[in-house]
Amino acid sequence: TSGSTLADEDVYSKIMKNKEQLLSLDEPLRFIFSHSALREGWDNPNVFQICTLNETKSEMKKRQEIGRGLRLPVNQQGERIFNETINRLTVIANESYEDFAKKLQTEIE
Repeated sequence: TSGSTLADEDVYSKIMKNKEQLLSLDEPLRFIFSHSALREGWDNPNVFQICTLNETKSEMKKRQEIGRGLRLPVNQQGERIFNETINRLTVIANESYEDFAKKLQTEIE
């Protein structure tokens, strides 16, 4: 959409202002497609897939995007979940992430 419709405002409120609602198992929303949700200011620990479509040159931006998905997820009560079957981040990215990802994995090890 254009970003200025009532539907856009509702979605913005849900993902930026009423984030706790996204933790509910009764919430039907399962995917968020956004050009800016992974930047500073958005904190949702339940990010499991990241798909970047742009050619990101900034290492800091890449770290912020990946960092959003490296947090331990939480349940409906906001408690951290330690479960290897869901504590997994999948990143689908363009070639600019390949060297960055290798360097980041080396740092973590």
